Amino acid sequence: MNQGLIERLLSILKIKSFTYQERNLSDFIKKEFSNINNFICYRIGNCLIFEEKFPKNAKKISLYGHLDTVLNQQDLDPYATEEKIFGCGASDMKAGVAVMMELLKIADGKDRNINLQFVFYDGEEGDYHKSGLVQAFQQHLSLEKYKPDFALVLEPTLNKIQTGCLGTMHCELTVRGKSGHSARPWQADNPILKLGKILDKLTKHQPKEVLVQGLPFVESMSITTIEGGSVRNVIPEEVKMNVNYRFSPLQNEKQAEEFLQSFFSFDEISTHLALVDSAPSCKVILENTLLQDFVQKFQLPIMPKQAWTDIARLSLHGIDAVNFGPGDPAQAHQKNEFVLVEDLLKNYQILSQFLL
Repeated sequence: MNQGLIERLLSILKIKSFTYQERNLSDFIKKEFSNINNFICYRIGNCLIFEEKFPKNAKKISLYGHLDTVLNQQDLDPYATEEKIFGCGASDMKAGVAVMMELLKIADGKDRNINLQFVFYDGEEGDYHKSGLVQAFQQHLSLEKYKPDFALVLEPTLNKIQTGCLGTMHCELTVRGKSGHSARPWQADNPILKLGKILDKLTKHQPKEVLVQGLPFVESMSITTIEGGSVRNVIPEEVKMNVNYRFSPLQNEKQAEEFLQSFFSFDEISTHLALVDSAPSCKVILENTLLQDFVQKFQLPIMPKQAWTDIARLSLHGIDAVNFGPGDPAQAHQKNEFVLVEDLLKNYQILSQFLL
């Protein structure tokens, strides 16, 4: 058993790193590798990028791990049993970060036939445009000499490959009417009563499975919030809803927005759809030769990613990336979150054999 890896995970679980509060963990990792010999560390905000000092004429693989977690829901401080390691972010994704740190330590003193890059970044759980990767790509990662041939994002996948992911879009749908006194509703035009036709259309719009290179992705649309009116005896002028649309790798953000604009267009109802924010889908990369080697060597299952991760951001920058991490997706953001020791050790064993 790799007791050092377990202790490493426990050490970073004890450092709080909620979204936009990752400085202490970033400082810890930078100090941990301050005497590293064969890598240069670039720090951009709280993002740490470790590059080969003397890259070989060989393929390059990047490992990505985010430092931040959602707010703590643990009953106890981080601890380990024989089977599980508990702590805020244990699965999502400090287990992956610990594996990356252990690999970086071993890679520093080992002769390899592949170039490696390690990216520890901040702000993944927050706003898409506030991620630490935004500045990291602007200042460093988008430079051609630093681009990898293949990237692994160590998000929780139970040691399965996840390729491609759904894009996500949030829009504010406003249904307009005319306000008035509830004692004389005929003088008003109640927008709440107009919701029936809209909700009926949404109810009939069932989730749709879309096959991309044989992998099933499910597109869906949901109303997640609704608000309208503030006084009990006043008919409101408008009602607002948040529409969350999850779209397959076959659509880009422009196509997704055009679809929503068309979907919520009614001749007899006054509506206005405004884009709030969005994140792109990610293409499926089954043709990448490094991925093919990885899958064949370890007989790894390949799954579609139904939710969103930063493999989509990497794809926008022309980087082929998949998710592959030791955590359990079902444990992400859960109370008393844990990662199985067996899965942690297995992930490290697979990646060390493949990369080192």
